[in-house]
Amino acid sequence: MEEILQKKQYIFYLLQEVSLYELETQIYLSSDQNYLTEEKFTTTLNQIILCKKLLSGFINYYRQK
Repeated sequence: MEEILQKKQYIFYLLQEVSLYELETQIYLSSDQNYLTEEKFTTTLNQIILCKKLLSGFINYYRQK
């Protein structure tokens, strides 16, 4: 049962990683279309990068199990 839960969490983390990449793309597109200020773009992109790093750590942890 615990193994199934771990696999589900691993898949959940992978889906979240894909979502972050999609969000990153949307942020770049929004910036290109001048919907975001440079400051808002930089702040948001830095938050996305931080989330990707944290999530990467979780994913690596689950890969080792």
